[in-house]
Amino acid sequence: MSQSLEKDNLQQNIFYSQSQIFITQEEQEQLDTMILNLKIIANVKEYDKLSIIDNKICIDTPYMLQGLWRKWYGQGRNETLECIKKVINDIFLFTDELLKMNTNNKTSRSNPIPIPTDNTTHTNITGFKESNSCIFSTIMINLDESIKGIQNLKITYLGDTTISSELDLLISKIHNRIEQIKKILVIRI
Repeated sequence: MSQSLEKDNLQQNIFYSQSQIFITQEEQEQLDTMILNLKIIANVKEYDKLSIIDNKICIDTPYMLQGLWRKWYGQGRNETLECIKKVINDIFLFTDELLKMNTNNKTSRSNPIPIPTDNTTHTNITGFKESNSCIFSTIMINLDESIKGIQNLKITYLGDTTISSELDLLISKIHNRIEQIKKILVIRI
């Protein structure tokens, strides 16, 4: 009976490890960069602006001659808006791809899960990699936090109706994506 329980536990562990999609190291680095950018956007305060320096987003706090510096280096509000859109689009594409991988993985489960017959340990089954649900949760939390920074940018560009409207549209898209992610995440006990 003890052997039967061990076999059932091993089969269950294999199932859980195969039902999760783990991202590659390169994808993890891309995700880390996107999350970092979302965190930077989330930390924008009223009247702060964003700058792109060496392809990295930086917060540009108000100072004397800021407008002159930004004009000289081509760091206008349109460039800022395009940068924010790119960050959000990249994270949306990433979640779409992760969802596709997850869906493809679930539909390809028609074959029975192989159960090893020897007593070897399977270290590749357990590890400290993030599962797709953890990744979705992290993305959802950081998207939600970024909304505050985008709202603060709206205050910065209050006089520009076009930029303000585009930021509103972006906030709406983020809210929609957060709701979609919430529907995907299901707690299993």
